[in-house]
Amino acid sequence: MNNEIGRKITSLTLMTIMVAGGLTFAIPGVMPEAMAANANLFVSAENSQFDNYMSGPQVIEVVIIDSDINDTDEAKGEPDVTINGKILRMVQAVDGNWYGYFADRDQAQIADSVVSVAGNGTGIDFGNFCSATTAGQLILGNTQALSDTEGVAIPASGFGTIGS
Repeated sequence: MNNEIGRKITSLTLMTIMVAGGLTFAIPGVMPEAMAANANLFVSAENSQFDNYMSGPQVIEVVIIDSDINDTDEAKGEPDVTINGKILRMVQAVDGNWYGYFADRDQAQIADSVVSVAGNGTGIDFGNFCSATTAGQLILGNTQALSDTEGVAIPASGFGTIGS
């Protein structure tokens, strides 16, 4: 009798495993899907409902949390991050994580222009827009540092008057 119960339990267990395995092929939505290409990469605009598309004047934050490069007291190079083939410059914060931000330049400039028209301090104020060369010189002291960038918005109070 005990032998028969053992065989039934084994049979039910194997059948359950086979059914569950078959579901992963028949219904792919049952399996979880990773949105980032790396477990250490977090992007603020990740949303599978909208196929990860961004729109409007969104500022997207990219964060890399990696224990291999999070030491703030040792010199380590910044992680390589590209967006549509262009380099996103990353900076390391005191928490050891690496941060980078990007936005659609045209949409950001449209949103920024509304602030100056309204004149009442409402809206999205991106600051002063300047070329990548000017921003690279002002921020990093190197005109080539932001070569893949189309433009940079710097807070109006950050560097005083900006020429371009």
